[in-house]
Amino acid sequence: MFVERSTQLREELKLEFTKNLSDALELIAEAGRRLGFSREDMQYVHYKDLLKLRNPEKPSADDARAYLDRLIQKRKTDRAIYDRIPLPPVICSEDDFLVIRHGTSRPNFITNGRVQAELVTVDSPTELAKVIFHGRIALIQSADPGYDFLFAQEIVGLITQYGGAASHMAIRCAELGIPAAIGVG
Repeated sequence: MFVERSTQLREELKLEFTKNLSDALELIAEAGRRLGFSREDMQYVHYKDLLKLRNPEKPSADDARAYLDRLIQKRKTDRAIYDRIPLPPVICSEDDFLVIRHGTSRPNFITNGRVQAELVTVDSPTELAKVIFHGRIALIQSADPGYDFLFAQEIVGLITQYGGAASHMAIRCAELGIPAAIGVG
C-alpha cells in the first residue's frame, strides 16, 4: 500500500511541476515570438540569458533582439558541431568516451496485452502536436510527464526508445492498461 501510494503521489507531484514548467516555457516562447524568434530559435536561449535582460536600464526591444540573435546564432553553430560527435547511449565513466559500445537493450513490457494497430512514428517533439494518435500505437524516442496528452488522444499502445520499468510513461500505461514496450533501444 505504501509503495503504491508513494508512487501515485510522486507522479502527481511530477505532473504539477511539469505543468508549471510548461507554462513558463510557453511564456518564454511568446516573448521570443514578440521579438521575432521562432519557438525552435528559443531553445538556444538559457534562463541566465533572459535574466541579463532584466537590468535596471531596461534594454530596448532592438537591443534584446540583437543580444538574443547573437546567442542563438552562436549556439546553433556550436550545436551543428556537437551533433557530429558520436557519443555512447549511456555514459558511466570517462572510459566510455574512448570506446563507444552500443549495448543490448532489454525492453520493459507493460501489461500482458497485445495490440495490433497503425504505428505512428514521431521523430521530434515539435511534430507531436501535429499528429493524431487516436486508435494508433505511438512510437517516440522518449517520454516524460509532459507527454501525458498522448493518453487523452486514446493511444492503444506505446513504444519508446528510452525509459525503464519505473518511468512515468510505464507507470501511466500500467495504470490505464495500455500495452507498451518501454526502452526498446
